[in-house]
This record gives sequence, structure tokens and C-alpha cells, in this order.
Amino acid sequence: MSGPVGAECLVAWLVVASGPARGRDFRLPGGTARLGHDPACDVCLAGDTYMSGCHAEISFRGGLHELRDLGSTNGTYVNESRVGEAVLRDGDRVRLGTTQLVFKCFSL
Repeated sequence: MSGPVGAECLVAWLVVASGPARGRDFRLPGGTARLGHDPACDVCLAGDTYMSGCHAEISFRGGLHELRDLGSTNGTYVNESRVGEAVLRDGDRVRLGTTQLVFKCFSL
């Protein structure tokens, strides 16, 4: 169950809906998490050759999760629209390379 738009997100995570890591989920930290196929990333999605090493990052600020592309070759998409930056909402679909992720957020 998620709260109204603008409510502070208490817990957020990503669920891998498709791609090499399908079925995994990653809880997001309170600060910034880097996403990519590089093992040094906070959310390591190894096996997707269309994803950059450090592809994007999600930062938690002011109760919102902000996604930012890090200059990836193939782009970052939210709900099938290419973005440089975007505020994520519960249920948004994020695509990096061929990997589809679902952003989940629990708010009061």
C-alpha cells in the first residue's frame, strides 16, 4: 500500500521484472544508490550487455526518490519515456539496457 503523491516514502525497493536478474529485488538506501552492471554498484545488474557499468543513480531527497541517468550509452527510461532525470512514484517501470525494474515505495 502506498500513500498519496508527495507523502514521504518510508521504504523503497526495486524489483527486477525482466532481464538476467529477473526475480531479484533490491532495497534502496536512504542516500544515493548507483545502478549498473559494475560489481561496485549498489544495485549490480550483471549480465545485461546493453547496460552501462554505472548506468544511473537513485537519490533519496526530501522524501522523494530521484532517478538520474549517468551518461549511459543506451539511455534510461521511466514508463517507456527516455529521461535524464525523473522523480519516481510507486509502480513506475524503469528500463536500463534490456532490464525492466519496478520501483516500489511504501508511504504512510
